Amino acid sequence: SEFGMPIAYMKAKFLFDEHRYDEALTILNADHNSNPNLYYAEYLKGLIATKKNMPDMAMKYAKYIFYKRPSNINFYYLLGGLAFERRDTLEMNRVFKEFIKYNYSHQIWSDFSQNIFSVTNNPPSALNIIQDGLIKFPKDSALLFQKNYYEGLFLYRQSNFPLAIKSFEECLT
Repeated sequence: SEFGMPIAYMKAKFLFDEHRYDEALTILNADHNSNPNLYYAEYLKGLIATKKNMPDMAMKYAKYIFYKRPSNINFYYLLGGLAFERRDTLEMNRVFKEFIKYNYSHQIWSDFSQNIFSVTNNPPSALNIIQDGLIKFPKDSALLFQKNYYEGLFLYRQSNFPLAIKSFEECLT
């Protein structure tokens, strides 16, 4: 195609979008020679595995493609999302640390801190991530909000209400 995407992959993507997963898999499995370094077939297979409730197969494909091309944001979100669903903080951290070698975005730090907090319910862990992001993006309002929020939550849990209130008020700015 004009985009460098093999036609078989494009057909499989359209079938995926129409929830015709078995037909998409048939096309992907039949095409062995189209651009093996693109890893798009494996990406679609991972997405199909998630839709067909096959988490181990989805994780297998997600790990394979992410560690082959760790700068690809779609591969990052697929593997990171699957690790989040499994509550696998070790894999979540590994994927994050590898991905930020290639991509800089305040949103990556923000999303990752929220995911870690959702899994661990540990404000200091999330705060450490945010503080690392603030080194790279010191004026980012979303990261500053999260920093104050996690600090406030931590202080609240320690019954340090005056300082917690101060941190939460900082969120408003």
